[in-house]
Formats: sequence, structure tokens, C-alpha cells
Amino acid sequence: MDLGTPRTLFLVGEDCAGLWTGSHAVRLEGISARLCFGSELDDSLLSLCTHLGVADASSQLAADLCTRNVSNLPSAHMYFAGWPCQPDSSQGPRGRKLKNAPLSAVLTYVCEQKPLSFILENVAGFTRGRVRQLRWAKMLQLLELFYEVKFTHLSPDQVAGIPHHRNRLFLVGVRKHTRAATKFLDSWSWPSPVPACSLAQCLGRSGSHSWILAKPSMSNTHVRNLDVLRSSLGLPCFSGCWMCFVMVVHVCVVCLFVCSFVRSLARLLLCANRIAT
Repeated sequence: MDLGTPRTLFLVGEDCAGLWTGSHAVRLEGISARLCFGSELDDSLLSLCTHLGVADASSQLAADLCTRNVSNLPSAHMYFAGWPCQPDSSQGPRGRKLKNAPLSAVLTYVCEQKPLSFILENVAGFTRGRVRQLRWAKMLQLLELFYEVKFTHLSPDQVAGIPHHRNRLFLVGVRKHTRAATKFLDSWSWPSPVPACSLAQCLGRSGSHSWILAKPSMSNTHVRNLDVLRSSLGLPCFSGCWMCFVMVVHVCVVCLFVCSFVRSLARLLLCANRIAT
């Protein structure tokens, strides 16, 4: 599938979608797009795509991407996926076995239906360790059979100006032997470094932070570390709000990165082909 005819409707697929950042970013670019399929285990987030207007009655939505029939899915122009990262995360429980079923489902779709382009995202730990390095090498080898692939590790304190160090692995690919692939190889670039502000500058040393009320369960070590950090900024020790802040920043940072990549890749596809806008 290429985009050689004018007024082609831009088809989007998104798995383990969360906040449906990829689909929403395509719409923000002003492209006439439709979410042709998507998956998300959380029921409230699964329904979010309808409220955001990125899905319609014809969209194939599923809770579990591992149980659907890939042959029934269309080949999208742009495909997004960020499969569960807990087994590969440095913050995750130790001794947890790798769970490759969601990743296998993602790769099965990419290799069987061959979307025109994809953006994949996960934690930096996905490539660390002997077993993970072997998995990573096999994954790249598979993808590069059909795609021109570029990947990097990025952290928000490096390129987003946010005082939060959280390396993420990003892969961007465009199907080989297409006009878009040629342009991708010639002009694609990753975000340039941006100086990060301090945590104190980001939050302010004074003022009310009562808008963060929830206190999630956490270990005693988390509580002590966050209390020390909060005290150093002259703020009351209420670790729950700090943990919520870190969680919110993390989600927003991933969304920021994905939006940036989506819009850059969408513009590249628009230049290489004629897409309805």
C-alpha cells in the first residue's frame, strides 16, 4: 500500500494505546485520518478514543491485542505501539520473567500487514542484558527485512527541558521501496538537545500544590527519598503528591515525544505522497 492517489484517507492503528497520543497527534496535524484499529486493556482508556473523536463505529477496538485475528486488521499508514514495559524496567519487580506475548503481537501485525510506517516505544532496559540484547538483535533483524529503521534512546531532561531523567527507546520505521522511505533516509532527524530547568524552577519553591491529592501506595524507601527531596525545596513532606507529580510528568513526557515524532513523520509522508488534508 502506498499513497499515490490524492485524497487518500490516512489510516491509523494503535496498540497498548493508553491516552491514544499517536492517533490524536495525527489529527492535530490537520490530516483527514481514521483510527482503523486499536487496543487498550484499561476500559476507561479504551473508551477515551471515542470521546477524543479519533475512533468511529467502523474502528476495530479490542482490549487484548494478543487474542485478535491479525489477518482481519487493515494495513495502516501509521502504526503506534508501546507494549507493557514492567518486565524490562529498572523500576519493575526483580526476578520477573520476560513476557513477550504483547511484543510478539505487535511484530506479527507489522510483518504480516506491513503498515507504511510505525513508531514503537519502550523503556531503555528493553535492550539491556544478554537475553534482552539477543531479543533486540532478532527484533531489528526482522523489522529490517521490510523497513528502513532508525532508533535512539531519549530522556526528557535531554530534549524536552523537563527535570526528569527517564530514558526511553524509540523506533521509527518506514516500509522499504516507497517514496516515503527515500525521504525518511534523507531527512529524518531526532530532536535537538534542550537545556533542562531545575525541579525547583519547574514547581516553584512556594505556593499551593493541593491539586495533587492522591497518595498511591509506595515503599518506605520511596517515602523517605521523596520527603528529603520535598524538604530540600522548602515544601511540606507529603510524598504522595510528589509521586503523583513524577507519574504525571512521565506520562506527559512520553506523550510529548510521541506527538513530536508523529507530527514529523506525518509531515514526511505528506511531502512524499499526496494525502487528504
